[in-house]
Amino acid sequence: MLIHVPPDSSVLAMDVHKNSISTAILEPGSTSLVTDRIGTDEES
Repeated sequence: MLIHVPPDSSVLAMDVHKNSISTAILEPGSTSLVTDRIGTDEES
């Protein structure tokens, strides 16, 4: 599936699991993703 994203828009993706939440952001004009992972344990 292709999704059109206007060139001046950011893209946010999330993947949610029982033990973690992963995110990725693609900023306008960038070719690399900024990613992060958040655990669901007490320390996180």
